[in-house]
Amino acid sequence: MNYVVDVNMFIMMGYIVFHLGNNPSNKHNQQKLTATATRTVEKLSHHYHHHRRKHIMLRKREP
Repeated sequence: MNYVVDVNMFIMMGYIVFHLGNNPSNKHNQQKLTATATRTVEKLSHHYHHHRRKHIMLRKREP
């Protein structure tokens, strides 16, 4: 459930970055947004990886 929300946010941010990237007058904003998006993506991927690892560990414990 939580992962679906993350994916939607990721798609939205990607669209915003792409949209700003096509506008040459927004060079500074584009760089700032790209940096923010990169940080968010790293955080989300790390969170998902950690979450998935927990699930795998829980599954292994079951007899």
